[in-house]
Formats: sequence, C-alpha cells, structure tokens
Amino acid sequence: MQTTRITDEIEYIQEHHVTKVAAAVSTVMAAILLLGAIVTLRLLDQQNNAQLGVIATFTVLFAASVGVLTNARRAEVFASTAAYAAVLVVFVSTSSVTTVNCTCQPTA
Repeated sequence: MQTTRITDEIEYIQEHHVTKVAAAVSTVMAAILLLGAIVTLRLLDQQNNAQLGVIATFTVLFAASVGVLTNARRAEVFASTAAYAAVLVVFVSTSSVTTVNCTCQPTA
C-alpha cells in the first residue's frame, strides 16, 4: 500500500485502499460470526441453556459488527440481526431433533 507523507505525523492513504481493507475485514467477520456460531452450537448439542447463551452472544456480536462495519440504517441492522438470529435458532431446532427407531408390527 502506497502512502503519501504530508507531515511527520500525517500520511495520506488512498481511499480505494481503505475500501478494500474494510471490505476484507467485514467479509472475514461475517464468515467468522456465522461459521463460529454454527460450530459452537454443534459442539454444544443437547445443552439448551448453553446454546441459548451462544445464540445471544453471537447475535450481539453480529449486530455490533453490522452497525460498525457498514453504513446500514437502524432498521436494516435490526432486520439483518433478526434474520441472523433466525438462522441460528433454526439450526439449533433442526440439529436437536433426535431420531427414534420404531419397529412396526402389523395387527391381526
């Protein structure tokens, strides 16, 4: 990355360099928040209280990252956070379903 020194304490960084770095950071954060939550929830299979805490923690982190790393309005942050939490809840509800083996016998 090339910078231009203005004074001893100030350097100018081109805007497209900053944009690329911000895009990379937000992409990595999104992947970590989604995959990290899913992996953690999978490891805590059948531990409902712990899963609820993980969902709450990752949802707060997601909302904070969307609020800080984007220029989204409040309604957009709320909507994206609700969708994120819904995905995590659906993941927990479908992964915690246990299968029951049943042997059916015909009645006479």
